[in-house]
Amino acid sequence: GRAGRVSWRAAVAGLACALAAVGCVPTTQETTDASGAPSAGPAAASAPDFVGGVNFPRTLQADRWVEVQLSGDGIEGWLVTRAALDSSYFDALPAIDKNVRMFDGYVNRVTVPLGPATCPVGDGVPAAVLTLTGPDGGTAEARVALPADVLAGINEAECAVRAVTDAAAPALGAPESRVGTAVTTTLTLARGATLGDSTAALTDARGSVIFDLTPASGGLPLVLGPGAASARVPVTLVATRCDEHAFAESKKTFVFAVWISVDGAEPAYVEIRPGDELKEALQQAFDACGDDSRSDPLGG
Repeated sequence: GRAGRVSWRAAVAGLACALAAVGCVPTTQETTDASGAPSAGPAAASAPDFVGGVNFPRTLQADRWVEVQLSGDGIEGWLVTRAALDSSYFDALPAIDKNVRMFDGYVNRVTVPLGPATCPVGDGVPAAVLTLTGPDGGTAEARVALPADVLAGINEAECAVRAVTDAAAPALGAPESRVGTAVTTTLTLARGATLGDSTAALTDARGSVIFDLTPASGGLPLVLGPGAASARVPVTLVATRCDEHAFAESKKTFVFAVWISVDGAEPAYVEIRPGDELKEALQQAFDACGDDSRSDPLGG
């Protein structure tokens, strides 16, 4: 007997070639040894030509993911199994597992995370780096060029924020108390390496969709004068939207906004997030707010 035999897939492919009276090579070269165990997998395939695009929808902005848009002819049935962004605008991150099937005539969407913004930006055309499985089971790698405008815009905004926070970094502290739906903590502005002996000021602070943020009376602007390492002001965070729908739909539940002026410049918008301990206290405040609403659905 033969030491190995061609699998039924290869046999069917070979029969199809013979019937078509044209030369072709089966895309699956799997064979089995005498024990019947596979000895080779699907052969490499040629990836189709993709047209690439980038979108940064509101639903992805809080987590800093972008939507890579893939279209083209002859992509039907291809499966994106891994994806990464290769761009001089952002530090590289490892590829992540995906399971996105491609369809002709549609804009197919694959989401990928952004690494930290690269400041200043380098050279090169951004691209999506994809691992794919073809309709016949063969695998392929593809590098899909992407337009730079959306990525350049994100990079410009984040590098501008970094320039401000390298000079004066804002932060919310640990929770100091929680009473019902209210959590007290501190808002701090700390001197950074690039501020030198200049002055920075936190001119305004705002809450999120769910939580109001109220600084202590007279606490703003929070001025970081020459020689001071940091300045701080007490703040109270109160859960004011108690419905679970609003909490579930809010994409920036724990994202708060401050405005910082460095050396008298126009204040820049900066987003800050609570640490784990404060985030847990805020979650408890929201839960308490929801409990109150459920116990008194008519509000009185």
